Amino acid sequence: MGQKVAVATAVRLLGIKRAELQHLIHDGELPAPEGMVDIDLLRLLYPRLVLLDAAEFERVQLIKTTAFSRRVRATLAPDHDALEIQLRKRNAELSLERAMAKKYREIIDQLCRKLDGMQDVGDDAQRRVVHEINRWLLEQLEK
Repeated sequence: MGQKVAVATAVRLLGIKRAELQHLIHDGELPAPEGMVDIDLLRLLYPRLVLLDAAEFERVQLIKTTAFSRRVRATLAPDHDALEIQLRKRNAELSLERAMAKKYREIIDQLCRKLDGMQDVGDDAQRRVVHEINRWLLEQLEK
């Protein structure tokens, strides 16, 4: 068993009606799993069949396979320019997020210094509240 072609292609190559080929398939003389027929069997049944030579046939098969893989790649994978645009966009977003994180960290540091200052000057109730806030803030930062 060699290379296979679609039933429609076989009909076109042989120059016969599809019904004739379907009759051979139905009678079991020509197996056609998944709508594909073996070229060697076609040559046995139809000796007048003139196909492309093996090298040309393989070339056509290669072209078909390559075209299909290109279509799949074009559908699934964005091109280089699109990827570069996405990467630049993500880098810009990352820079903004880092700037915001730095700003929030500075605010937290300032808050800690203010709370430390309040703990030194206030009464016992204020110190307990400030201590509780400091403890909570430290717990949140360590998560």
